[in-house]
Amino acid sequence: EIKLLIVPKSDVLQPTPNLALIDRVKEYITARCLSTFELQVSGPYWIKVSVTANIVPVSSEVADAAKSISTKSITEFLHPLAGAYGKGWRFGHQPQKSDLYALLASIPQVRYVDSLEIEFSNTPNSILSSNSSLIYSGEHEVQLTVNS
Repeated sequence: EIKLLIVPKSDVLQPTPNLALIDRVKEYITARCLSTFELQVSGPYWIKVSVTANIVPVSSEVADAAKSISTKSITEFLHPLAGAYGKGWRFGHQPQKSDLYALLASIPQVRYVDSLEIEFSNTPNSILSSNSSLIYSGEHEVQLTVNS
């Protein structure tokens, strides 16, 4: 049995293959396999990742920019194909808090990250650890604590 997962190249947050693409790939591969193989072609199990962070900007003058850049950076970092520092996410892997702390702390307008939580969509642990799962960016909430 062979399981082939397809993730089409796309900038959308969750690049899901359509049925026509799945059928076309299955037909192409099946024509080149031994008849003893059973081929399954599908998209991955999708895991939506949402982040809540509280950041402290370097000054009140850059607070709005710090929030905007932080939200955009999180979204880009969690893209299944272009995220994870441009390498894309591997099947079965999830971001760690340390990854996101480092990401946000590297933004020049951010003095430090006060708190951070990662929420995975209502997904059973068996799917979270599955080699057939792939993350994508959900909704993110970046809150500001501005020190005077």
